[in-house]
Amino acid sequence: MWHHKQPSAVIKQPLIRLRRALGPRITNALIGSSGSTLVLIPTMTMVTLLFCCIAIDSASLSIFQLRTDHLAADSALLGARSLSQAAFFTSGKLIINQATAENQVSSYLGSVSHFSDYQVSNFYLSTNGSVATVKIIAQAKLPISLPNWLRLNSVTLSATSQADEVANNP
Repeated sequence: MWHHKQPSAVIKQPLIRLRRALGPRITNALIGSSGSTLVLIPTMTMVTLLFCCIAIDSASLSIFQLRTDHLAADSALLGARSLSQAAFFTSGKLIINQATAENQVSSYLGSVSHFSDYQVSNFYLSTNGSVATVKIIAQAKLPISLPNWLRLNSVTLSATSQADEVANNP
């Protein structure tokens, strides 16, 4: 049989002092309450913080995607400017030099895409006549770091852009 022990004087004395210090009005108000405030306030605080974290991560994700889109557009324009002069003078056609375009795009992306929270991991360049198509794959770290077991601390972004140095429209 389990006997309930009375609280010792060491525990009782601070509680008695607290009741006297708070006064009868506050003590009666606390005794009559159901305790729902003790649960609701921390819960609402946690929900509010969670929504703030989601808003910050969403905003930074849209900025990272915009950066990837701009890098893809700039790289496609740079690739489209790598027209082969030899092909133009021998055949009269505007053809992009694949090797020159890849070197220029690679050096451009290497110079502008290494930040602490954003990095271009790979790019693909394809050419068709005077049209260059670039696909960029980048890794971005989110500003609010989540637990490692979720594996959501970084995201993979991709963007594709196409450019033509010479417009065929009259």
